[in-house]
Amino acid sequence: MDKKAAKERGIYVANCAGANDVTVAESAIFLMLALSRRLNEIQSSFEKKILGHPIGTELMGKTLGIVGLGASGKELAKRAYHMGMKILATKRVVEEELVSKYNLEFLGGPQDLKTLLEKADYVSLHTPLTEETRNLISESELKQMKPTAYLINVSRGPVIDKHALLKALQHKWIAGVALDVYWLEPADPRDPIFQFDNVITLPHIAGSSQESQDRMEEIVVGNIFRVAVRKKPINIQINISSS
Repeated sequence: MDKKAAKERGIYVANCAGANDVTVAESAIFLMLALSRRLNEIQSSFEKKILGHPIGTELMGKTLGIVGLGASGKELAKRAYHMGMKILATKRVVEEELVSKYNLEFLGGPQDLKTLLEKADYVSLHTPLTEETRNLISESELKQMKPTAYLINVSRGPVIDKHALLKALQHKWIAGVALDVYWLEPADPRDPIFQFDNVITLPHIAGSSQESQDRMEEIVVGNIFRVAVRKKPINIQINISSS
């Protein structure tokens, strides 16, 4: 979106913030379950009619690290807590009241990422892509994770250093990864990263559900009506001076 051109022409730019927070959180749970129950390996053994399927693990009692305790991160924390998980989180601006509100074992700032990575059994990424978060998870961070830990990315592909992730999978620094977002989209299924049994993939649909689509439509149509009667839309990204 060319925000400068939009502002020059008196065009509001708004988004649908809040429409898919629950959907993203539920997708992160789905991906954690797929990793924990070794979905790819189980599916392969079923298709090949192999007796004795791979045995997975439970989420209950495991430690979840949420990187980016924004809207979807908070929704994930609520659900993970009721599944019996211990929750650690980092947030750009630490708000101490969130610790009790979301039953967190730990809440730190960006400087505390190492603490989260060292303790978590599952690390779920929920950060926007900025200059600060680009390649946030690189070789040093992947080496800080437990070799039994899993990484989930439902934020933006470049938050993870792609070459470092491939190296981590090859050398088994981590137990596996689930990706909904990629460095180039659509992703090429022939990419070496996707050839591992412990890599779960979705086609960038973690935020898509019937309910989230309905909420987006309500926001968009509502904003059209607001502008038509000379009111400001909600979720403004670019305001216009003539309003």
